[in-house]
Amino acid sequence: WGSRSAMAFDKRSRPQGGEMAALEATSMPPPASALAHKKRSRDMDDDAVSVAPSAAPSSVFVPDPCPLRKIPENVLQEEEYTEAVGALIERDFFPDLPQLRVKRDMLKALAAGEDDIAREL
Repeated sequence: WGSRSAMAFDKRSRPQGGEMAALEATSMPPPASALAHKKRSRDMDDDAVSVAPSAAPSSVFVPDPCPLRKIPENVLQEEEYTEAVGALIERDFFPDLPQLRVKRDMLKALAAGEDDIAREL
């Protein structure tokens, strides 16, 4: 492993020319704290600081071209909510539960000697 192979490896691993510009364009922006520090140091260097607000384009309000529709409020009572959540849990996690309830009712009817009810189920 001579110095040539290490140098060749380093040249291949570093971005070249246009690759560097593309890499910088796709890299993440610096954290907000770093930007604030740069802004503060730049402001301290200026002798004349403007106090009047600027009419920058960022201060102009532009309405959203595709506004979201307001979702109507649907406030449920506690009983309605628990019943709805229970039905969802039963449907998603215990799909066999209704069939098991029918079988339980049928076995109870047979054990009690109510053959007519057992036949209906």
